Amino acid sequence: MPRERPIVNWDEVPVIIDVPYVARLLALNVDYTTRLAQRGVLPAHKIGKLWRFDKEEIRQYIKEH
Repeated sequence: MPRERPIVNWDEVPVIIDVPYVARLLALNVDYTTRLAQRGVLPAHKIGKLWRFDKEEIRQYIKEH
């Protein structure tokens, strides 16, 4: 059975999102979310040592999965 995602008001989600926020949106562990970003499974952008996510890219990813 697929994991149920929390209901989100996308108007309140920041344009640029960090790993813990995306992990909450996807109901995943922070470490696992980071690994998905590193592998290119999640649409992510590395800025220095930090992973960042575009709100619209994550929203589209959720729609497709």
